[in-house]
Amino acid sequence: MESRTVARKVLHGVAPAIFVVSGLMKLATREGPDQFERWGYPRWWAWVTGASELAAAGLLSDRRTALVGAGLGTAVLSGGLSTHLRERELGMMLIPALTGAALVASVAAWERPAPKAARQGFPAQLDAERRALEGVSNREP
Repeated sequence: MESRTVARKVLHGVAPAIFVVSGLMKLATREGPDQFERWGYPRWWAWVTGASELAAAGLLSDRRTALVGAGLGTAVLSGGLSTHLRERELGMMLIPALTGAALVASVAAWERPAPKAARQGFPAQLDAERRALEGVSNREP
């Protein structure tokens, strides 16, 4: 199996798992809302954040929605990172936040659509452009 394929499968499993665990901890434990209150946020913001993390996990799990999930996950991670930096809690979640951000970025990079020339085959596109310039139809007689 090609190494890029293995890396893609690992990323597709690990990135959503990080968001599932983090989201469930905010939704299913008392400590999540307590921490948000300590940071100056309303308690319900922990549930919004947890639900957003679960949504990001679901979106990251499907190739067609992975880019949207990567965007949502990056937004959630950015908010968490800024809160921990503001509160000077660098050791608490800095490493998981940076790891999660890197994973989301990796998934987004893997799922980026190929350029049009690569999808059509570069020589075929050059031939089509040449024909268009010459006024020749692309259809076979």
